[in-house]
Amino acid sequence: SQRLIAGLEFGFRDEFRTNAEGNYALLVGQQRDVQVSMMGWNERDPRELEVFWNQFHDSGRLGNKLSRSDSSHSGALCASFDLGPQESRTIVYALAWYCPRYVTNGFDLGNGYTNPFRNAIEVASQGLMYQQYYFKAVEDWQRRIMTSTLPQWFSKMLINNNYVLSTNTFFSKGNDFAMFETPADPRTSTVDRRLYSSIGPLLFFPNFEEGELTCNARARDETHPGRIFRNIGVGCMHEPSHGDGPDPKLDTSIAFVLMAYRNFMMTGKRFILDHLIGRVRDAMAYVLEHDTDGDGLPEQFGCTTMRETWAVYGVNSYTSSLWIAALRAYARLARRLGDKAEALKYEELLPRALESFDRKLWNEEGGYYRLYSAVGLEGAEKELDEACDAAQLAGQWYADFLCLGQLFPPEKVKKALGAICKLNDQRNGVALGVMPDGTACENPPSVPFATGAENAWPAFDTGHYASLMIAHGYPDRGLFSIQKNCKNIHSRRGRVFNQPMMWNLENNNACGWGQDRHMGSMSAWHALFALEGFQLSVPDGALWLRPHLPIGVFMLSAPLFTPISFGWVKFREEDERSYRQYVHLTFDSPIYLKTIVLRVPSGVEDVNIVCESGDGMEEVEHIFGFDGSERLIEIMPKKPILAGNLLKIALAQTRGPAVRLP
Repeated sequence: SQRLIAGLEFGFRDEFRTNAEGNYALLVGQQRDVQVSMMGWNERDPRELEVFWNQFHDSGRLGNKLSRSDSSHSGALCASFDLGPQESRTIVYALAWYCPRYVTNGFDLGNGYTNPFRNAIEVASQGLMYQQYYFKAVEDWQRRIMTSTLPQWFSKMLINNNYVLSTNTFFSKGNDFAMFETPADPRTSTVDRRLYSSIGPLLFFPNFEEGELTCNARARDETHPGRIFRNIGVGCMHEPSHGDGPDPKLDTSIAFVLMAYRNFMMTGKRFILDHLIGRVRDAMAYVLEHDTDGDGLPEQFGCTTMRETWAVYGVNSYTSSLWIAALRAYARLARRLGDKAEALKYEELLPRALESFDRKLWNEEGGYYRLYSAVGLEGAEKELDEACDAAQLAGQWYADFLCLGQLFPPEKVKKALGAICKLNDQRNGVALGVMPDGTACENPPSVPFATGAENAWPAFDTGHYASLMIAHGYPDRGLFSIQKNCKNIHSRRGRVFNQPMMWNLENNNACGWGQDRHMGSMSAWHALFALEGFQLSVPDGALWLRPHLPIGVFMLSAPLFTPISFGWVKFREEDERSYRQYVHLTFDSPIYLKTIVLRVPSGVEDVNIVCESGDGMEEVEHIFGFDGSERLIEIMPKKPILAGNLLKIALAQTRGPAVRLP
C-alpha cells in the first residue's frame, strides 16, 4: 500500500529558467503515534522568526502555517512523539530536489536523474519508500571492507576516497555520464588521468564507466582519426579538446586502448569490442606513426604526457612503458576478434619495443630507466635526461593489474623500484622526478616554465609506484608509501573529502592546479587489487589470486570487487612440514570459471589439489608456469565451475624441497 507522507514543497513547478531553479521537497513518513507539523516563514522578518522559535520552544511542535510574504524562503518540518526511558526511535526525513536544466556554454544537457520523475515529491517519496534498502546497500559494501583483515586506515581510505562519485560526476538527460577532473576547473572525462581514477566507476557503476568511455570514443579528430581527445569539454560533453599546448599527448591514446581492454576483460561485454574496436585500432596506428626510427617506440617532442608542464624528447619511459603494455593488450584483443594479421603485427613489434626500451632508457649506474633518450634525434636540446621518474614503469603496473604478465626484466624492475625509493620517495611523499644527485629535474631553456617534478601526485603514486612495489616483492614499502600520503592529506591537513592532485613535499601541503577535489582519489582501489593479486577475466572465465602480503603475514580475509559481482576471499599459507595453501571464495552472484591461477613458492615442484564447489567435489587438472617474476599454478576443472556461495581450494605440496615463507 502507498505510505502516507507529509511535508513541504517549495520552488518552481515549471518554466525553469536557470540550473538552480527547481522543485524541492522535504518529506517524512506518517506514523500512528507521531504528530507531524510544519511551518514556513520569512527569515528576514524578525517577528516571523520569533514566532517560529517560540512555538517550537514552547510546545515542541510547529504551527502549520505558511508565511504570506513573497520574500519567504524558509520552512521546517517537525515530527513529535513521546519517548520513554531506555527507548530509542528513528525518524527518517527525505530532502529532494528536481532541477531539470543543466545549461553550460549555451547548451542544455539536462539532468538525467529527473528522467524517471515529475517533481521533487516523487523523488522524496521513493527515497522514503526504499530508504531501508538504500541504507543497507551502502552499509553492506562498507562493512565488507571494515570487517576484513586489511589495515583499518587502508579500509577507511578506500571507502572515503569514493567521495568524488558524488562531487565530480554528471549524468545528462540523454543518459551520458562523465566525471569532472576537478569541480573548480571541470574538464570532463580527461582520458590520460582517467586511466588511474576510472576504476571506481567501473567497479561500482560499470554501465556509467562504459558510457563515459563511449563518449571519449565518439569525439573524433577529423585531421588525425586515431588521436583521442584528451577531454570532451569543460563543464560539458560536447566541446572536445586536446588540452593546453600544441604538442600531442600520446599517452592519451594509449590510455584509451588500455581502458577499452580493461573494461572488456572485467565485464565481458561484447558491446565494448563491437563499438570501440575501430577507435582502438586507429589509436594504436596513430601512436605507431610517431615511431619515426622504427624501433617500436614512439618519439615525443615537448610537453606530451599527462604531466603537462614537464617536457620530454625522443623515447620517454612513462609513455613507452604504457605503450608496451598496450601492444600486448591490443594484440590479444585483435586475436580474440580473429584478426590474425593485426594481432601478429603488434605481437612481432613487442620484442623490438622491449629491446629498444632497455637499450635506450636503462641507466646502469643509477639502476633505473631514465626519463628520456633523444640520441640522434634532430630538434632535441638534450640527448639524454637522466632524471629518475616515479612513473617510469607505469606499463608494468598496469600489466600486473590486467594480468598481462611480466613485461620488463624482473631484476631491473626491482632495481628501478629501489632507485625510486632512494631518490623519489621522500619524507612527505614521492617526487615526480629527481636527478641522480638528488636535485630537481628542469626543463630545457626553450620551455618557459618549471617542470613541477619536485612535487608529488599522491593519488597517481598509489598506482604506478605503490601498487608496483606491492606486486613485486615490497608490500610493506608500498603500503608505507600509501599510509604516508594518507596521514599527510587525510589527517594532518584534514582533506579527507577534498584531496588535491599535487602535493608540495617541502611545505607538506596541497599546491598548484587541481587542489579542489581532484578525481584521482579513486586510484587507491588499484592498491587493493595489488595486495590481493586478484583479477577476474570474465570472457576467459579466468580468476587470478596471488596475494602480496606484508612480511610475516600469511592470512587474508577480504572483499573482492568486480563490475559483475562482489565476493569474498579467505586465504592462508602454511610451511609446516610442507607447503600448503587454502583458498575459500564466495560471490554474491555466480561466476563462471574455466581456470583459476594461484601463486606458489618457487621450490614447490608438484601439489595435490582438492577443489570443492557448491555442486560437490570437482575434478581438476593443473600445470605450472612462470610469468617472469612469479611461479604460478593454473587449475583447470574438467567442467566449468559456477562459483557462487562456495568454492574451496586446498593445495598440498607433494614434491620439492622444504619451503620457508618470508
